[in-house]
Amino acid sequence: MKSMKLRLIAMGLTVLPFIFAGWIFTSWLAGSALAAGERGELVVIDPPQQFFQIANRLGFKITRSEDISELDMTAITVRVPRGHYPRSAALLLRNYIPELVVDGSSLGFIL
Repeated sequence: MKSMKLRLIAMGLTVLPFIFAGWIFTSWLAGSALAAGERGELVVIDPPQQFFQIANRLGFKITRSEDISELDMTAITVRVPRGHYPRSAALLLRNYIPELVVDGSSLGFIL
């Protein structure tokens, strides 16, 4: 019986690193499992009224709103939903609201 337990332990210790390595590799390919804690933010300039309902429905969270009185505009900062990178999230917003101005200049793009 002792021999059987040792065999099972040895098999588990042999297979476990391959399972762990496979998980690491697939999460690297997917690009989201290891970066899940790194959620970006987008700045939306002077959003239309429908923006708030659509953003809420898509999973965006409004973190800050600032009035720019000199330009008579509003800047809204939204947190990107889980599973999205800032660029894909900005494109998602633009698909629903084409006239939207989204700034991700710290990431190298402005839509």
